[in-house]
Amino acid sequence: MFLYIKKLCFMDIYPKKQLKLSDFQEFRFIIDDTYNKVTNGNIWLCYFDKVKQIDEINHINNMDKNLIKNRYDIEQLAHKSIGYVSYKIKTGQIGLFFIKQDYQNFGLGKQILLKIINELSLDEKEIWVITSKNHPFWSNVFENSFEFVDNPHDSVTGSGYKLNLTVFNKYKEEYNL
Repeated sequence: MFLYIKKLCFMDIYPKKQLKLSDFQEFRFIIDDTYNKVTNGNIWLCYFDKVKQIDEINHINNMDKNLIKNRYDIEQLAHKSIGYVSYKIKTGQIGLFFIKQDYQNFGLGKQILLKIINELSLDEKEIWVITSKNHPFWSNVFENSFEFVDNPHDSVTGSGYKLNLTVFNKYKEEYNL
């Protein structure tokens, strides 16, 4: 006889509900975008659970932020978070976007993405990301607003998704986002 035991995460115990971004501590780190040669052009947002990650939050609050000078330094902190994203101001590229499995499918990714879109829509006409076709997040978010293309930006050769911000702003108005 074979017995299967599923490992439960804390979210399995509670009914599925939308999590609020305000329940998480956000840390914003800004470094140079060395690829596009833009000073302060690469932004990282890292999110920590205000209830479960108090020690990590206190550690970051008490550390000298001047010691964080490059991507490697930020990644060391980001991997301790429940989720993080990096994006580039000049090109509209979303570089890394990760949310730990226990926190996925509760609306956090959508809220973080909307925050980035609102910030980037001031300067850019498109937002793009390099990823595989039929990606579970990018192919479905905001009712399929991201379009899969072979070359989402002049600076890359890979395929991915892109979002026309003019079209998306109409969607935001319609859905009161």
